[in-house]
Amino acid sequence: MKSPFAAVIVLLATSLHISGCLNLFEPIPDSIFLCGQGLRTNRNPEYLIYFIATKSLLSGRYSQQLYSMRENGTGIKQITNNPYQQIWDAAISWDGKRIAFLSGSTEDSLFVMDHDGSNPHFLTPQAGHPVWSRDGSQLAFSREVVPDALGEYLIFTVDIKTAVEQEVPPLPRPRFVTDWSKDGGTLLTWVEDVAYDSLGSWRDYVRVATEDFFGHELKTWGEPGYIFFKPIYSTGGDKIAFISNMSIGRYQEIRIADVTGDSSYSITRNHSTYPDFEPVAWSTDDSRILANADHLIQRIGLYGSIVVIDVRSGTTTEITPFNRDSVYCWAVGWRKEVIPGRR
Repeated sequence: MKSPFAAVIVLLATSLHISGCLNLFEPIPDSIFLCGQGLRTNRNPEYLIYFIATKSLLSGRYSQQLYSMRENGTGIKQITNNPYQQIWDAAISWDGKRIAFLSGSTEDSLFVMDHDGSNPHFLTPQAGHPVWSRDGSQLAFSREVVPDALGEYLIFTVDIKTAVEQEVPPLPRPRFVTDWSKDGGTLLTWVEDVAYDSLGSWRDYVRVATEDFFGHELKTWGEPGYIFFKPIYSTGGDKIAFISNMSIGRYQEIRIADVTGDSSYSITRNHSTYPDFEPVAWSTDDSRILANADHLIQRIGLYGSIVVIDVRSGTTTEITPFNRDSVYCWAVGWRKEVIPGRR
């Protein structure tokens, strides 16, 4: 299964060059230009934001590589630098020591490397977005199984050391794993479903759910006719954040719910500037959320801005590290920096 960005990245490389909105073939300049305001201070100086960015090659092709930076936009470092190995998606382990990423010609081969980009090794093929267990020993992912025409997706876990895979018992509806609980016993997923709405009409919808490793769905959030998807656990594990179109109509907001509650509430406010948001990670104290946002001047159907949202006030601060007219980038994680020699 491909990254959500991968299916359209080739289209971007041609159509956006013509439109002038975003040119993927412009190289990243030697001097870094922070196009967002950035955060005035580093509230968590020991934590790094990880993101994928495109840049051009001398051959005229583009390359997608992994970078890191501090939350105020300083200290930008390029982690991967292999023009023959595109980084389509990535996930950072909770201790910041390992990085799982999708690469390869089919964009769905799962690899693992050290935090600094060293020691990359292949783990398994045909993987969707990877999700780390809190102890860093396993990854979970969704995989499309044959026959593809049926669109059936199953969830698997894979041991980092042995590469042994284990299938999670299937459920009746297609679902996609997006996070792993703090206690290790629950997966967070989004599920394609159909049900009757409040007016008695049969409606398609997408809902968020938790499930155990024995084929049991434990809890769900959703409303027929609406979309709830791409949920992530808070650092403390007592809340989830997810995308929804429930309040904003055609726009994508971020909503928050308690893991034991039934209701949810929106935290995004700036939809006149950023029509769509996608939660990526919570800050260590769960007071803020790192998110990707679709800037209004782009409106290209993909995220192109990186922002930090205050959970209580909804204040949105853009921290996109590169000039969006030259480079396209999106965030993939927010984890503590690993410093050699420090325990």
